[in-house]
Amino acid sequence: MVVLKAGGTSMATAASIRKVEEILRQNSDRKIIVVSAPGKWAGDPKITWLLTQAVSRPAQSGAFLSAVRTRYAALAKALDVEWDLDALWQDFVFGQGDQALVALGEHLAAHLVSRAWGIPFLDAREGIVFEGDSVDIPATYLALRKVVGDNSCGVMGGFFGSDREGRVRLLPYGGSDVTGALLAAALDADLYQNWTDVDGVYSDDPNRYPLSRPIAHLSYRQIYAMSYWGAKVLHPMAVKPCADKEIPIRIRNTFDPKGQGTLIDDEDQQGAIGYAGGLGYVLVTATRYVSLPYAVDSVKTDEGGWWLVLAGDVYRTVRALEGGKTTVQTVGVVVAVGTTPSSCPVRPLWTRYRWRGVATLLVFPPSQYERAREGIAN
Repeated sequence: MVVLKAGGTSMATAASIRKVEEILRQNSDRKIIVVSAPGKWAGDPKITWLLTQAVSRPAQSGAFLSAVRTRYAALAKALDVEWDLDALWQDFVFGQGDQALVALGEHLAAHLVSRAWGIPFLDAREGIVFEGDSVDIPATYLALRKVVGDNSCGVMGGFFGSDREGRVRLLPYGGSDVTGALLAAALDADLYQNWTDVDGVYSDDPNRYPLSRPIAHLSYRQIYAMSYWGAKVLHPMAVKPCADKEIPIRIRNTFDPKGQGTLIDDEDQQGAIGYAGGLGYVLVTATRYVSLPYAVDSVKTDEGGWWLVLAGDVYRTVRALEGGKTTVQTVGVVVAVGTTPSSCPVRPLWTRYRWRGVATLLVFPPSQYERAREGIAN
């Protein structure tokens, strides 16, 4: 079995929704799909953004909610779907709070797809189980298997679930990836496909660095490090459910379905793979520890100190350390690479963060930092 997730851009128009349907039907193993709310397209903002604005700006909520209704009505008409939008809307939000209103976009998207494609609707409220502010993983796996039941196919909205009192609760922003991963793990899927609008995970932000390239293969550890530190293709919380069950993840482009995208499994790739985030993070090591209030993180060691800073702060970090009579030893460009050697400066961060900080550093003297970044991009 293959579990799919279709992102907001893939759900943005009737044409893109039809593309996703073709993808689903081209492979008999592709049966269960998680969908996001329609994303930004041709001047229309993201549905989830509109709903969030309706919550945060109650005086203008009518205009934002009207835009949501108009967008879904247009999609339903283009897809020749007949539904009672008002009834579905009220059934979902009645007696609920703001989180239900924000989650409404995904819920309606799943109903729309269910009717357009003629496949069963799977209710995420019955499958993703919250205990307090966190997902109860064992209970969620049991509930998801029950929701899917004997259905050979189906569609579920991402990004939300419910607590034991029946209140709708949200996953972190971008959490549709997480819903898909939880479904894949619950069903012991053979593969989890995440369909988006790019050709895979890139070595750096292609909007900022045109020489960035898609990466063919990453390990769970490497994609987690890149996602945690800023790469936006896959939510970091979507990695662990698949890694625990050894379910491969493949990132693919809805608008270029013949492309192979990025495969993610348990095999570390050697050499410089790509940056952990488009903004760029740098680890600086020095012979004496001092407090740097703007540092993302820092570690005091027997040899001195290590500081994780934004790339834009690297030069003032070097100046601050050298001004404090501290010798700067290395400036490391944070990249997701192969297995981390014991001598690598990231080792304490690796131990400290476990899943969060498993990235290696490509280490250069401070003067070579900019040249090093350009070299990896090439």
